[in-house]
Amino acid sequence: MLALVRAIGELDDVTAVGAATRLADLGMDSRDIQKTIELGMRIVLDEYRRGEYFIADRLVANRLYARVMRLPFMAEPRTESAGAAILGACPRDVHDAGAEAAVASLASRGVVASYHGLGVSAGELVEAVRREGATVVAVSCMSAEGMESLPPFIAELRAALPRDVSILLWGRDELSAAYGGIGADAFAEDVLAISDYCLERSRGGRP
Repeated sequence: MLALVRAIGELDDVTAVGAATRLADLGMDSRDIQKTIELGMRIVLDEYRRGEYFIADRLVANRLYARVMRLPFMAEPRTESAGAAILGACPRDVHDAGAEAAVASLASRGVVASYHGLGVSAGELVEAVRREGATVVAVSCMSAEGMESLPPFIAELRAALPRDVSILLWGRDELSAAYGGIGADAFAEDVLAISDYCLERSRGGRP
């Protein structure tokens, strides 16, 4: 486990893939491997906060996370689709670190996920929900500028979305206490929490 955590934290692509493969060969299930990846991602975030890593490094970590999640042994056994989720970034956000990993994580668990990128409008997300029959809209907010634009954006989403579609926020730590006050249904602290929430919603639950 420590080899995988260290490899993710050091952005070592080859070692991370090899370490994850060895854990799978030893019988560790995909969700526990993903929990281990999340520990490495927290190292990346800590290094970013200390000024040792930059946004580019977080994007590299995101792509590495996604690469591991797309390995064949990371796909959970399933007999049917686990629903759909729509992902996007809030207005004025400056990067979307985590989005690629989130889509790969959701796909590994049977959730059909589509990411609509930086600069997406609330109307475009609503249209995607209707087109794909999604039960969750997951909106990332990574910057202070994005935080300022988030309340009216969520209000527009809430007014237009069907009542049974949930809004999930992820990104900045302060959202964990603020999400309810701006009209969202939940906050996810990491990629694993995003996929857990979307799976629960697809099964009729509302965590």
